[in-house]
Amino acid sequence: MEKEEKTAGGAYASLPLQIESFGVEMQGVYLRRLQRLLQLRKNHEGQLNFDGIRLIDKSIYATYCDCVSVGTLEAAQEVLRRSTVALAQSTPEFGAW
Repeated sequence: MEKEEKTAGGAYASLPLQIESFGVEMQGVYLRRLQRLLQLRKNHEGQLNFDGIRLIDKSIYATYCDCVSVGTLEAAQEVLRRSTVALAQSTPEFGAW
């Protein structure tokens, strides 16, 4: 599929759409980011205070949401299942993520 796009001179140039390959690439990016954040959380848990852990947990959650938005729900859930990290639970005192 091609898309018409106006160039600087006013003419239209046909550009190939690469949405599918971009989507697959983003799936990999988000899944690797999720794995990396979980590894950071595990490796640095003893060095971080509550706010540091909460910040990483929020990043993990946001990245999980990114995974879901690009269609990798099952893969993201599997990454979380395989992780040995216990993520912080939301509490009324601090609110939900």
